[in-house]
Amino acid sequence: MNNNNNKLLLIGIDGATFAIINPLIQEGRLPNFARLMEKGSHGVLTSTIPPVSPVAWTSLMTGMNPGKHGIFDFTGKIPGTYEFKMNTAADRAARPFWMHLSDAGKRVLVLGVTLTYPPDPVNGYMVSGLGMPPTKDISKCVYPPEFADMVLSAGQYRAVPEADLRKIFKSDGEKDRFLRGVMVQIGQRVTLFREMWKKEKFDFSMVFFLDTDGVSHYFWKYMESGGAYADAIFNVYQRVDQAIGELLETVGSEADVMLVSDHGFGPLRKVVFLNNWLESQGYLKFKKPGMLTRLKMILRRPPKNAIDWSVTKAYFRGTIGNIFLNLKGRDPNGIVDPADYPVFCKKITAELLNIMDPETGERIVQSVYTGDELGTRDVPGAPDLVLTFNRGYSVVGDEITLQGVRDTGTIITSSNNWSGNHEPDGILIAGGHGFKRGFAVQAATLPDIAPTILYLLGVPVPEAMDGKVLVDIFDKDAVGEGHVLYSKNDGAADSAQQGLTQDESDMLVKQLRNLGYME
Repeated sequence: MNNNNNKLLLIGIDGATFAIINPLIQEGRLPNFARLMEKGSHGVLTSTIPPVSPVAWTSLMTGMNPGKHGIFDFTGKIPGTYEFKMNTAADRAARPFWMHLSDAGKRVLVLGVTLTYPPDPVNGYMVSGLGMPPTKDISKCVYPPEFADMVLSAGQYRAVPEADLRKIFKSDGEKDRFLRGVMVQIGQRVTLFREMWKKEKFDFSMVFFLDTDGVSHYFWKYMESGGAYADAIFNVYQRVDQAIGELLETVGSEADVMLVSDHGFGPLRKVVFLNNWLESQGYLKFKKPGMLTRLKMILRRPPKNAIDWSVTKAYFRGTIGNIFLNLKGRDPNGIVDPADYPVFCKKITAELLNIMDPETGERIVQSVYTGDELGTRDVPGAPDLVLTFNRGYSVVGDEITLQGVRDTGTIITSSNNWSGNHEPDGILIAGGHGFKRGFAVQAATLPDIAPTILYLLGVPVPEAMDGKVLVDIFDKDAVGEGHVLYSKNDGAADSAQQGLTQDESDMLVKQLRNLGYME
């Protein structure tokens, strides 16, 4: 453990990638990114499997892999059923590092991080981010509740911009509305932080910017093809760079600074309807549609297909590549014998890896991971198989139709309007007197951030954390030669918090539909 008394500002930039940052730096458009990279340490921060935000940010904040923190997607399977529910921080099985800091007496400020609703009772202040129910009364979304007044003093607080993203692909007016909302949100986060910092110099602060992710999903094709919105992604990165400059000016020399993203980004060309593929292989059977269902199909508004569990061996559910087996003894109508589980997983894995793009002959699935490989085999609600995809391909998350993609029984189709996709390489940039200058960070992963922050701020690292302290990034003259101290703390979550009410869950589902994550 080091002995310095410095403070730390962590800036989360969802989906930020060096593939965008480096060219913009060369053009002189990101001076604050450039300054931090030149004067500090930087490198790729490898995401989780799969690289999706609720899984990734939870891994960063807990220092643990999904097998320990228990978050596998935006939605979670209810054990012993075929039902899924919205995940919240109440479903997190591990404590975030800011609670360990709080226990050690450190003062904490956390602003807008994904999947932090309900907020943690930190030794300081917290406001939730994506995953909080849309509401005009945000007192349930902040800690302590009276913090709501300060949050609202910076402007109407939103976890995501107010825009109907189902219209964004067809309406330039809706595109403009979304982009204006992005800029407003970024400014409000900065304003709120600056006002709080005036009141108190926190030992640890985190400011979170979501919108580099959303703009990359919706505007990637414009960046590649040109036209009126060719600079949309670049403009958001520039606004975030400006925000970073404002935050750096605010903390001055009183805090070290780390920039992190939960994953990177790249193009998306085609998508796979996994349940249709499973049906084609004889692993899943849809119930015969009734009259109303057939009418909806005629009207090109296909409903979710009901699954015949009595003859279904495997099914897809979620926003990413999670496949669940219908296992005897675990699932209500399970038909896969546990004795056949390893052989069946091996068989379906080989077939998934051989899914080809019929137009190009390219393989679509990059890797298939079993629960044994990910350490999730015996975790309630965990998927049995997790897929990652080759560049340019993805799954149709929860059979969504937002992209303009219709389920007409096809397996592989154009991604249409949804043109940017998550990739595993995120970013880590660390600047300030505590970090080495010009150091190239190697082999850093998301779970490494929590123990690294605890070490920097002089708090013992729970032995249960999977991440490692990134000792090589520290300037020994500034931080000292202290060794890493560990605690026997198992990192388990505190007593259960209350999750979403049914009304809140419904509102959140609607919001995620508008964002394009769910059907």
